[in-house]
Amino acid sequence: MLLANLDYLINNPWFALWEILGILASLVIGITIHEFSHAILAYKFGDDTAKLEGRLTINPMKHLDPLGSIMLLVAGFGWGKPVPVNPFKVGNKRSRNLAIISLAGPISNLILGAILGTIFRMGLFSNDYSINSFPIVVILDLMITLIYVNVILAIFNLIPISPLDGSKILAAILPSKYTPYLIQLDRWGPPILLSVIVVDIFLNIGILSTIISPIVLAIVKLFIGT
Repeated sequence: MLLANLDYLINNPWFALWEILGILASLVIGITIHEFSHAILAYKFGDDTAKLEGRLTINPMKHLDPLGSIMLLVAGFGWGKPVPVNPFKVGNKRSRNLAIISLAGPISNLILGAILGTIFRMGLFSNDYSINSFPIVVILDLMITLIYVNVILAIFNLIPISPLDGSKILAAILPSKYTPYLIQLDRWGPPILLSVIVVDIFLNIGILSTIISPIVLAIVKLFIGT
């Protein structure tokens, strides 16, 4: 995100600082909701692993991954600290439940984005103040940033590469004969993902943005109606 707007950061430092603060706040909210949703669904299915490790909370410090947060702030793609899930504690319908747990994070981000988009479209913050007044501009700007960050978190995490949720969903729905391949994917996924992000940053190739940006923009447009 920041690298894509480097000129803006240099030419308008105060406005850029406000944008950075908005992105950081959105990151904290989006990642916390995302990871908490994984934890609460796992607990509902009988797995207390996340609870025992202090993850069944909305305390952001329990859910933020330093590298994932930096990547989302700098490059526009990132992740939270993975919630531990014991597949042997999630009930008899293991594959289904694991898939639901993995989907919980992205779905929670999309739900939050949809709620905020609905509020934005209803114009609830333009009744008592002029739409050009500073408080309204601040609220609307933060709301749009929250929507974008949550949609990015949802779509990016559905990519089937470890440690993202998409890899866990893939593992839950594929037949067991693919397990050896998934183990290798789980092993090599993080360095591959990080390498792609780094290449995107320094060479400005846009591998990931080409994949997810059209989807993100379409969903955001659907949510805010513009």
